[in-house]
Amino acid sequence: MGEPADVSLFAYGTLRDAAIQQSVFGRALRGDPDSLTGWRRGQILIDGQVYPMAEPDPAVDLQGQLYRLTPDDLARADAYEGEEYRRVEVILASGRRAWLYVAA
Repeated sequence: MGEPADVSLFAYGTLRDAAIQQSVFGRALRGDPDSLTGWRRGQILIDGQVYPMAEPDPAVDLQGQLYRLTPDDLARADAYEGEEYRRVEVILASGRRAWLYVAA
């Protein structure tokens, strides 16, 4: 048996922060810059706090980081994002597939 297969996550908000990564994954992540065509960074209000939210917008490209995670890491990210977000698969400007969190 080898290592678990990696999955890709495109982060555009709080999951790019090293302190958040340390809290969620137990380590800082290394990522590659990438973008998502036709999406922008909007906002969502959760419990009185403003958080980033990916929203479709054909006029812009959403800038972010592409991270390689284990399936366990992805489960931790799901728990961190909570019920307000859901994961969808997208194809980034680089042509790579990745998970993206959007409004639930």
